Amino acid sequence: MKRKLGAVLAVAVGLLVVAGPLLAHHSASMYDNEHTTTVTGTVTEFYFANPHSQIYFEVKDDKGNVGKWTAVSGPPSRLHRTGWDRNTIKPGDQIIVSGHRAKDSSKVMTLQKIILNGQEVRGAGGNID
Repeated sequence: MKRKLGAVLAVAVGLLVVAGPLLAHHSASMYDNEHTTTVTGTVTEFYFANPHSQIYFEVKDDKGNVGKWTAVSGPPSRLHRTGWDRNTIKPGDQIIVSGHRAKDSSKVMTLQKIILNGQEVRGAGGNID
């Protein structure tokens, strides 16, 4: 009996050790949540997949140089509940994106608000977690 109890206890501890990292989640601390950045660009790709949907787009600066940006949003399940699907955004679409830029000044930002071809798209805002 003690042997079975020991085996059950060992399996339970093993499952808890494995489950711990699965329950952990990253934070949004890499983004400057104090300031909002807004950029205008042209969509090159829309990645509607877990864990975070992403919009890849190009932005021209004042000198005509093109920079490649990424806007990171929530998971497809959250976006889908507000009417989004994999065809909501397509390459060539014109967008104005507002969000929190990465603290390291890379061209990555959270997606808080998006205007797509002149129309605001519902459900874009919110946390990326």
